[in-house]
Amino acid sequence: MRYFVILLVLIGVVGTAYAESQITLTPFDVYLSSGDFTTQGPNHNILVLDRGNPTSVNVYVKNNDDIPHKIVLSSPTDSNSSTFSMFEFRPSEVLVLPHQTNSAKLRMTVSNDTDTHSTFVTFLGQGDVFGMKGAGFYLVVDDYLISWTDYSMRAGLPGPAFSYLITDILENDAEK
Repeated sequence: MRYFVILLVLIGVVGTAYAESQITLTPFDVYLSSGDFTTQGPNHNILVLDRGNPTSVNVYVKNNDDIPHKIVLSSPTDSNSSTFSMFEFRPSEVLVLPHQTNSAKLRMTVSNDTDTHSTFVTFLGQGDVFGMKGAGFYLVVDDYLISWTDYSMRAGLPGPAFSYLITDILENDAEK
């Protein structure tokens, strides 16, 4: 009887481990190509764009499922609306066949009268059946602060977060 119980427990553990390895949070991925951006940060793409100049960024949708999916691309909030005079996906809906990749263009123009110097631009890909994925990039307007935009502690270690800080302080001065 004891061996039978042990066998049942092992079957349950193996079955659970196998089932958990088969879980997919979303059947598709949404991603950006680094080639469309001005530079790379440690965790994100950076796009430098002048006011009034239009540009477009390729948005890729990869279907990891065995059935076709229709993905709707949209801005998740109106937080970006004051920055842009144009912010649209063409097409805004893509059909992606099983295990294939399709793309759309995010067309945008920074508004001439925006007060924004930098912002994180986000958008969503929402499936017609299940799932939602977000993506984003960092936008710098008119080269504002580009020289230190992406100096972070992670990128600059060892060293200061900002290159213009004075760090060579004598011990006596530090005590004061």
